[in-house]
Parts: sequence; C-alpha cells; structure tokens
Amino acid sequence: MIALIGNCPSSGSTLLADLLDSTKFSACGEELEFFCNKRIYDYAKYKNNINAVSGTYQICVTGIYPKFQKLGNYGFTLPDFSNLISNSDSLVDFTNSFSKHFLEHRKKKLKWICI
Repeated sequence: MIALIGNCPSSGSTLLADLLDSTKFSACGEELEFFCNKRIYDYAKYKNNINAVSGTYQICVTGIYPKFQKLGNYGFTLPDFSNLISNSDSLVDFTNSFSKHFLEHRKKKLKWICI
C-alpha cells in the first residue's frame, strides 16, 4: 500500500514520518513536492513535460516545483526518474514503480508492497 501524507507545518508530520520509516516494511523520504502539482494527475500530458508546474492544492505554498535535487535520497538520478515517468503507463503505475525502487534502495521488505 502506498500512502501520501500531508500536514501543516509544526503539526507532527516529521515525527509521523520518522515512526513510519522506523519499521522494516515502510519507508518515508524527504518531501519532493511532486504530488502537489495538479498537472501530474493528468499523467498522459504530464509525462510529456515533467518540468511543467501548476498551482498547488496546498493552502500555504512552500513551493510547487518538484525538488529534483532530493531524488538521490530515493536512489534516483534525474535521468532515471525521467525514464521511470516515461516508461510508466499511468500515475498508479509510476507510483508503484517508484515505491518499489525506493523500498529496494532502503533495503526494506518488498513482500509488503501491493502492486
């Protein structure tokens, strides 16, 4: 199962992420601000231009541009990440592939992932 968690600043989200990351079957990484871009939800169009941005669903915007510089923390280079997007048929397919890669990178138990 994949869960995206968003919280307001100073609301305990870092503690929650640390708790989830401490298990052997789940992993939490730094915020990439990837899923707050509304364009990604029209995946067929988005995958043609991953640098396209939109307004955000957030009330308080910390940034709507994906933080590609943090991809290394997930075991990706920008070209690897771009290829994953290009080779995924849908946002669900991308999310599952991204999650599987991240769990492998973190040496977490893959038998728990639902694909």
